[in-house]
Amino acid sequence: MAKRSRLKLTKAVIDGLGRVDRYLWDTEVPRFAARSRSSGAVHYVLRIVVDGAQRWYAIGKHGDPWTVETARAEAQRVLGQAANVKALRETGAAPATLLHPVEARERQKATPTLAEFARRYLDEHAVPHKAPGTVEADRGLFGLREKKKGKHPAKKTAPPSKVRTILETLGSKRVDRITRSDVVALHLAWKDTPTRANRAVALLSHMFAMAEKWGVRPDGTNPCRHVDRFKEQKRERFLSGNELAQLGHALTAAEKKNRLTPWGLAA
Repeated sequence: MAKRSRLKLTKAVIDGLGRVDRYLWDTEVPRFAARSRSSGAVHYVLRIVVDGAQRWYAIGKHGDPWTVETARAEAQRVLGQAANVKALRETGAAPATLLHPVEARERQKATPTLAEFARRYLDEHAVPHKAPGTVEADRGLFGLREKKKGKHPAKKTAPPSKVRTILETLGSKRVDRITRSDVVALHLAWKDTPTRANRAVALLSHMFAMAEKWGVRPDGTNPCRHVDRFKEQKRERFLSGNELAQLGHALTAAEKKNRLTPWGLAA
């Protein structure tokens, strides 16, 4: 068990701790301490009472940016915020979105990355509610296409040009940390494929809407709002001779089976 002692924490005190397992409590800020380890590492921590239970709040490891002074200032900030939350809850004036610093830290740790959330979005929303072709298109934009089973490996050919995906750019970021700047940067990076870029933003926008609905992001924080889309070039293509012949055969067969009205045939 770590030893406990109390004095004013300074850089000289921290540097002189040595490789010992102990808590050194600060006399300037209550419940603020330096936790040293036998490995030589020192971490700044705060002991807080939340709803009658003692909890620990880790500030950070000694070193850049956490000096004694910056860690003490952070401890004071967190204690002040905790006291404000407690007072508001006792009076019943605390909004449901107001979190204690310890609760906010725990929620952050539980928030998924975009890559993790994309898989949930596909499994819980896209697959049950979207057409199979749309789901496959979503997988392609994310970069999560399913490998087809039971097929022999194709012959080696020249590698295809790299297709950009959403997750290679934003997949490692937490869902609640993605900003409009992140989305704009991704969109602009795909400017040479404007239609695909617009589809990516549309998919992200709907996914963030679901994140708000499922409580993963606060309401009204969709980072895709006000992201200007690229102008898309309309495409016109005529059927080839072979395609026209196939269409004619299909219409003739349908007419013989009385599956088409004259108006449908004319169309």
